[in-house]
Amino acid sequence: MRSFFDFLTEAAKVHATTGHLEHVGDLLYHGDPHSAIDHMEHVHNRFQGHHNDNHKLSLKVDGGMSIVVGRNHKGQHFVSYKTGSEQYTSPEQIAASGKEHYVRELTPILHHAKKMGGLKPGTAFQADIVHNSEEHADVTQPNAIKYKVPKGKKLVLAAHSQYSVGKDGSLSKTTSHPDVHSMTTQETHAPDLAMGKNVHLKLDSKRHKEIQKHLGNARKLLTPEVADFAKSLHSGEGHNPRFHEFLKQYSNHEARTSGTRSVKAMTKHIDTYMNKSAQSKLKPDTQKKIRDSFHETIKNNSHHFDTLFKVHDHINKAKHHLLDELEQNHKHHFNIHTHDNEEHEGMVSSLGRPGKNEVQAKLVREGPGGFPEKNTANAAIRFGKT
Repeated sequence: MRSFFDFLTEAAKVHATTGHLEHVGDLLYHGDPHSAIDHMEHVHNRFQGHHNDNHKLSLKVDGGMSIVVGRNHKGQHFVSYKTGSEQYTSPEQIAASGKEHYVRELTPILHHAKKMGGLKPGTAFQADIVHNSEEHADVTQPNAIKYKVPKGKKLVLAAHSQYSVGKDGSLSKTTSHPDVHSMTTQETHAPDLAMGKNVHLKLDSKRHKEIQKHLGNARKLLTPEVADFAKSLHSGEGHNPRFHEFLKQYSNHEARTSGTRSVKAMTKHIDTYMNKSAQSKLKPDTQKKIRDSFHETIKNNSHHFDTLFKVHDHINKAKHHLLDELEQNHKHHFNIHTHDNEEHEGMVSSLGRPGKNEVQAKLVREGPGGFPEKNTANAAIRFGKT
């Protein structure tokens, strides 16, 4: 029988590189509401040419399967699914997994990985597959966005983070600005997504003033009382245990539809949430208790929700100004290009130290024409989701 320590160790390994990226505005509801504004202010400062060692900013690239590629301490090249828990060093090991998509995607990546001469033992990268084909292609679409394929490249990997590999295969994150040069070969392209000191960002003066105004308003509205209420939504204190999950789902729904949030729309979304399979299978009296508790929480705290949604709206307006600046004036900084001049997905902000207190958030355009809407529409085509 496994010990509890072994279970925790395995769990830590499995989740070494995973983690859903929240929309920056959604950090308002995840325990520390001020972190949403903190991220935005750091990104705003970065666009004014200011750097902070505690903050990293990167281009967000929309890839397909998330994988890990690296070399263990024995010098063996390996590939893995994004968790990094099963590290394959041979095609036979991949085949033995019995997973067809592993064989299809990971086998050629392992072949290319063994040509990465600059990849040092004990080093690994988490990356999204942008292009993985032996066939010549000018354009690839791993998910919702189409990208140009550099001439002669059979593999394009968008690396998001770098790790040290322990002797037991465990992964420890070292940076959100990986050294992608060690992954580049004659047939592999690993674009540098980092907005480091070599990337000179500037900001239009009118946009700067608008961003300053919106973030200033967000700070004023997020009073200690409102912040304490926001923290209670995450902790669950005084609320139905399902309410935080409901709020997350509602906010994501608005991200891919209207782009704005309101007390009225959230109240209406209760029916949508309760009709989902997880809730629809509950006993009728349990469903009624959940519905009633949700309505009570919203009714009794409508003033706090109204303020939080105003803060969220200011954050999104500031965010969209930054995305406009990125799209219109800074696309040339990167060595990955979208097809037909389509807008890049957005940015990733990393605040804190990897492995310690790092928090990441994504800055993508919300509402009509935004990435969440495009992603949902593409998922419906690929997987038959509605």
